[in-house]
Amino acid sequence: MKREKILQNLKKRYDVIVIGGGITGAGVLHEASKMGLSCLLIEQKDFAFGTSSRSAKLVHGGLRYLKNGQIMTTLNSISERERMLNYYKTLVKPIQFLVPVKTKSFRALMKVGLSLYDIMAWRYSHQYYDPQNFSMLIPSMGENFENGGYSFLDAITDDAELVLKVIREGVNEGGMAVNYMQFKEVVREKESVTGIIAKDTISEKIYKINAGVVINATGILADKIHNKVGKSEKLRSLRGSHLIFPNWRFPVSQAISIMHPRDDRPLYILPWKGHTLVGTTDIDHNSPLNEEPAITPDEGEYMLEALNHWFSELDLSKEDVLSTFSGVRSVVDSGKEDPSKESREHAVWKEDGFISVTGGKLTTFSLIAKNVLKEAGLSKKKDFKEKEINIKQDNKAEDNVAHDNVIDPLIEEAKDGMIMSLDDLLLRRTRIGLFSKDGYISKLPELKTKIQKILGWDDKKWDIEEKIYISTWNKAYSSKLLYNKK
Repeated sequence: MKREKILQNLKKRYDVIVIGGGITGAGVLHEASKMGLSCLLIEQKDFAFGTSSRSAKLVHGGLRYLKNGQIMTTLNSISERERMLNYYKTLVKPIQFLVPVKTKSFRALMKVGLSLYDIMAWRYSHQYYDPQNFSMLIPSMGENFENGGYSFLDAITDDAELVLKVIREGVNEGGMAVNYMQFKEVVREKESVTGIIAKDTISEKIYKINAGVVINATGILADKIHNKVGKSEKLRSLRGSHLIFPNWRFPVSQAISIMHPRDDRPLYILPWKGHTLVGTTDIDHNSPLNEEPAITPDEGEYMLEALNHWFSELDLSKEDVLSTFSGVRSVVDSGKEDPSKESREHAVWKEDGFISVTGGKLTTFSLIAKNVLKEAGLSKKKDFKEKEINIKQDNKAEDNVAHDNVIDPLIEEAKDGMIMSLDDLLLRRTRIGLFSKDGYISKLPELKTKIQKILGWDDKKWDIEEKIYISTWNKAYSSKLLYNKK
């Protein structure tokens, strides 16, 4: 449904309004719509604008959570990973992880951890390789695996594409979703929340939208919004930053997990859309939450230090990095000194018809959504049986940039009807902006002639969006950010 048509339907009363268009909000829309509830999702920016387009790209069981004693988190994650591998076959794909073993004690620990991992998944997938055979799997790693290594299975996805897919499924079941609609305040009758006031940031028009329940799924902003209606727990904002390399410069065919030589934190290296993705840091994010998060030179140096420890023969440097991106995730602040030790379990707060949810993982979005709707006291109005694939799957190229003509996928995405900016198109609907050293900026004049009319933008609008995109790219995605050390 086109955006204009959706705006005309905002006068009706909904069973549920969801604030936030990331993976959690998308999951709530999907689950509520499956139950037969009338549900509206609003997002103040673009769908998957925040952390849900800047995550680790992994749909994983959380092997490291076992080490932290978070057994249920791991068990739920593995169960959901298996479900998503079955249901979203073109979007969530299995990937083999390789883990070099530095010491005999670590080898013993991995054996126990991976055995538990497989037991929880009801399948045997891990394998130990001696040093000689392991070196054949990662020839570029040199001589850093004198104790051999392990392989095991997890899964990988395009997080932004997954969010859009889940939203479309919710819409297919009767729900509605609109981007660039900003939550302003709640509407009350007596003591209960009965709706919201929202602002269309495109037209500046104000809407009053009525609902039985309002669900706040705004991620890192969840506690700030919930504090408008009641008291919430304090959240801790953690930043995870990533590097993208051209595959020819850093060739990997399987995922690799390495331990940082400085502090033994795990980092991962992924083959992703024809490129190599490296992540992630896990540090406190102290910048304003209304600003786009960005990598710091220290974070870049930290990851490059680990890469050059394990892949010394490649001699990787910041000059080899195509682009960067950072995501901010929220966890309930328990005061732990090490951010990585904070629980990744989700939290739910209720207050007179206003429910907030935050935390959790990409992998467990469906479980979180079901839990939130249960906490809201909502019951289904129709039966829904999940089929293996009951909705047409997207058939996007695995690597848009590998094709001679990248304009074609851009033209198709521009017809979406919900694209309001160039970064919607270049950074989320497609990832083309991430796979070029200049963020595809040099190709914008050619792009303009191809899609300006499709987007319905006059020259003035195009010029404004182009300036915003260039500014966004330079502030939050450029590899030049690795050089700006103060």
